[in-house]
Amino acid sequence: MAEPAFTKSTFDDYKARLIKISADTDRQWGSMDATQMLRHLRFVFEASMGEVDTRGQAAPGMGFLAYIPGARQLGYLMAFKWFTDWPKGKLKAPDEWMPAADNAYDEEEKLLLKKMNQFVAELEDTPEKRAFSPLLGDIPLTKWSVVHGVHMNHHLKQFGV
Repeated sequence: MAEPAFTKSTFDDYKARLIKISADTDRQWGSMDATQMLRHLRFVFEASMGEVDTRGQAAPGMGFLAYIPGARQLGYLMAFKWFTDWPKGKLKAPDEWMPAADNAYDEEEKLLLKKMNQFVAELEDTPEKRAFSPLLGDIPLTKWSVVHGVHMNHHLKQFGV
């Protein structure tokens, strides 16, 4: 079952879960600490708004499949619609999508919340604006909102919220 898309109507729920995490919250799986997780989420929001150039990056797990017509749409349906309870600790984002945290936890949280607000505003204003994902191709903010919902839920659960 799909997680709720990240939209104006779900923003407060995602934010409430996010702010329950602190710098010393232990992860339940994986290798990122809480600060790194915030930076990773912020990077994905930046990519979804076209602030980071992700063209030319490898599509994780896709290989040659990325070039087969329809494969990216099938990947979207599988990862973000049908099988949204991702395996814990089994999937790892490419290094390019894991920038080092530049700031302390509190600042990273503030910067992520700012990007979350910015995304919701852009989604409301220009829902068909497109940005490139190495995994999914050139997709509109309406699809990115689904990606963010599933992705954020995965990492919030990783930290117990």
